[in-house]
Amino acid sequence: MKKLSGLALQNLYFILSFIILGSALIFTVLFLTWFGIDAEPNQTSVGIIYLGDLEEEQYASRIESEVLVWISTAVYDIHYQNEIFRVDLNLFDLDIDQVLNNIQVNEQNEALFTLTENHKATFIQQLNTFFTEDVTEALDIDTLIGDIIHEMGRLIRRKSFALVSYLDPLLANHVIDSYEIQNLSEADVNIMKSIEPLIVEPYSRFSTLKALEIYNLSNEQMSMIATAILTTSLNSHFSGFDFSSYPEDPEWAEFDYNVRILRLNRYDLTFFNNLNQTFKFNISQTSDSSIEVTLEGYPYLVTYESVIREMYAVNYPTYEIENLELDETAEGVEIIDNDGIQYYRLLVQEGQNGSVISYFRSMVRLEDEPILTRLFEIQLEPTPMIYHIKYIETEGETDGA
Repeated sequence: MKKLSGLALQNLYFILSFIILGSALIFTVLFLTWFGIDAEPNQTSVGIIYLGDLEEEQYASRIESEVLVWISTAVYDIHYQNEIFRVDLNLFDLDIDQVLNNIQVNEQNEALFTLTENHKATFIQQLNTFFTEDVTEALDIDTLIGDIIHEMGRLIRRKSFALVSYLDPLLANHVIDSYEIQNLSEADVNIMKSIEPLIVEPYSRFSTLKALEIYNLSNEQMSMIATAILTTSLNSHFSGFDFSSYPEDPEWAEFDYNVRILRLNRYDLTFFNNLNQTFKFNISQTSDSSIEVTLEGYPYLVTYESVIREMYAVNYPTYEIENLELDETAEGVEIIDNDGIQYYRLLVQEGQNGSVISYFRSMVRLEDEPILTRLFEIQLEPTPMIYHIKYIETEGETDGA
């Protein structure tokens, strides 16, 4: 009997353990079923503003206070030719009612901003003051404002907009400067007018020789075009000019500088484009004997002007060349007595001092003071003074003979 009683008690313990374990499993399943979804954290937000720990009636207060902090720290700017315009985010109003109406639970929602007509006019006026009229007249202002509002809706703290993306693409054909090469032969015009636009890539050094050597041009033809390119570039932003000049001015040279291009010797004109914009030189025929080289690109915010300054003078030398045919009958001849030595002297060429001159560029932004930058130096050789002379034989010298 005792043995049967122990077995019954053991079975009872087993049954009770099974019931307890089963009840725990059932409770766990029911708990996860009833409360599992609500146990997940609420991921609702507006941009970077977390709302998951709030009741819905508290959303507005947090959104408005956090947006005020965000506006005070966010930096939105518009960049163009190394100039940066800071957008005044205080001009844009938060539409809190629309934000609340659009909130989706457990979603990252966007903030909604608006720009009133008065604030839009203020924004446009700020752009007109910072940028030039040539630029703002070609600006798609509505698309720019739309993109700013869209990015503000994400509440990111820093955003930069490229102004070029909102400008009329034809503005890239704006004429910066031009120069006409005249008195060309028919052969010169025919070959030069066939040259395709020469492209100056952003942030790159432009080589005139590399751009022109694909054409069947003579060295002199390339030199004329290179000189025109240099001339149109003086009032541009290009920098780091490197070139060689003719030892004596060629017939076609009009300025106190010229550029010499040689294929074999790799004489070149190079310079650097330090803007993130493409520029080009167009070459076109203007008459039967002339072509025009035009520099085209987006308009500048800075006014560039070339300034020429003489750094110092180079005195001319004087040469006396003996001319046995010279006598007192020559017009303009003078008799010189130098310590008892007499001779006829005739001036055949006036002397002229040379000089070293520097080309500078003046850069003026709005009402700022001009900034001068040295571009290159040119040495103008002096013109020597030349006399023809003939010594006069004295009476004693004649008798001794």
